[in-house]
Amino acid sequence: MKRKQEALDVTYIDTSGLHCPLPIINCKASLDKLNTGERLLLKATDVDIFREISLLVKNTEYVLLNSWKDKGSYFFQLERIFMRKKPARSPSNKFQDFISTLAMPAF
Repeated sequence: MKRKQEALDVTYIDTSGLHCPLPIINCKASLDKLNTGERLLLKATDVDIFREISLLVKNTEYVLLNSWKDKGSYFFQLERIFMRKKPARSPSNKFQDFISTLAMPAF
C-alpha cells in the first residue's frame, strides 16, 4: 500500500493487488485520519471494492464524490463530511460500571 499527501488536502492510497478485505480496511483506516473536508483518492484492483465502498459510505461520516475505472483499476474519491464526537461519559455511568464489576456474594 502506498500513501502520499497531495495538494488540496487529498490523500492518495494505492491498494492495487490487494484482495478483500484489505483494500477497504486500508481505506477506512486512512479515512479515520482525515479532518472534515479532506479527501481521499483510493485506487484498487479488487472488484469487490464497489460493494464495500457503498457499504462504507452508508450511514457514516464519509461521502463518495466520484468513481471511475481506468485500465483495470478502480478509483474512488471520498470526502469526510463531519467528525463523529465520542459520547461523553457521565460520572453516574462510571459509577455503574464500577458497581457492575463487583462480585455479588452468594446467599
